[in-house]
Amino acid sequence: MISAGDAVQVDQRIYTDSGDISIYAGAGGIAQNQTIDPEADILLNTYAISDIDAREGNIWLQAVGDITPSVVRTGGNLTILSTAGEISGGQIQESRSGILGYDEFDDPIISKFGYPDEVDLAGYSGITDFTTGHANNIDALSANGSVTNLAVSNPSHLMVIAKDDIVMGGQVGNGEFYAGRDTDLGGMVLVGDVIAMAGRDVTIGTTASLVEFPDTSVTAVVDISVQADSLTLSAGYDPYATLDGVTVAGVAVPSWSPSWTPSAVSDVLVENMIWIEGTGGMSVTAAHDIILPDTHVSYSLADADATIDPLQLTQNFTLAAGNDVSLDQIETTGAVSITSTGGDIDIGATIGYNVSVETPERNLWNPTNLGVASLLIQADSGSITMYEARAEGAISIAAPAGQVTFLR
Repeated sequence: MISAGDAVQVDQRIYTDSGDISIYAGAGGIAQNQTIDPEADILLNTYAISDIDAREGNIWLQAVGDITPSVVRTGGNLTILSTAGEISGGQIQESRSGILGYDEFDDPIISKFGYPDEVDLAGYSGITDFTTGHANNIDALSANGSVTNLAVSNPSHLMVIAKDDIVMGGQVGNGEFYAGRDTDLGGMVLVGDVIAMAGRDVTIGTTASLVEFPDTSVTAVVDISVQADSLTLSAGYDPYATLDGVTVAGVAVPSWSPSWTPSAVSDVLVENMIWIEGTGGMSVTAAHDIILPDTHVSYSLADADATIDPLQLTQNFTLAAGNDVSLDQIETTGAVSITSTGGDIDIGATIGYNVSVETPERNLWNPTNLGVASLLIQADSGSITMYEARAEGAISIAAPAGQVTFLR
């Protein structure tokens, strides 16, 4: 253990043979020297002068002030906790073990303990520019700030919580995001179950992805916002409502007290194509507007049997807005529900449109030409503008205080 009443400056490597490493500091914080090692061993990733590696032991870095890590490595658990400052920079690399022997080219065969079993990051004033590598179980919390540019690589569990904003994206795996103010996610492809809750706005940007299109097997690079197993988005409601009792590194989730009127400003905006293929479907709730592009929701198109699996009919698509709903297109055979309590609903394409009947095969999303399982569209206080619709079950379209207009 290393401790100081004010600051700890780490200018050398700290290694153990699977023993725990703990560093404690006061308001001066903890800083690892960012200087590149001029005599680095590239195979062992020791290019940083202040590399910290506990092998199978745990690492705990805690300070009252800011923590600026360099390289941290463990096959155990990693905890970084700033009780009044922020966590800025740093990266996780594989924990080293040693050289097992040499191959036929006399290159060393390296044994590594891999990445941490669990990563807990808690920066009171914020977390920024931290890279978790291939760590698979990650929790990050800022009780009084934002989490920005947290880089991950498809973890099986990712939970990010912020008092203010969350700004990140990429390979978020099974990612859960809870922001007291805004959640701004870049494009996400080949990810799992994604949940994004924000007290104000949820925005999902764009990335480029190589996509094989259904019915044609043509591949092309397209702009896409989400390619996931399931998607749940919420804007303008308490983002922490489901997090009672949750802590990260012993720090509790903050309370939500908005300084804005959610029903006036809280939107969900997704910039480009949404592709949901898995179990769980898609659900979007916003206190104000929902603005969505072309959207696909299905169970699986992996092979012929999957395309006609009854689970295709249970992947629901649900939108609920306090004001307007704008949807370019929905492609699904599941149940569709689109409701607005205070605005208009505008749908830009036919729902349950006819497709040619095909012999089921991979990537045919609707080989038996089904309509949606059921359809509910209701604008309590506004109007509905849409094209035709087709469902296998019940259809209900209502605008009790406005008009329903079918476009041609």
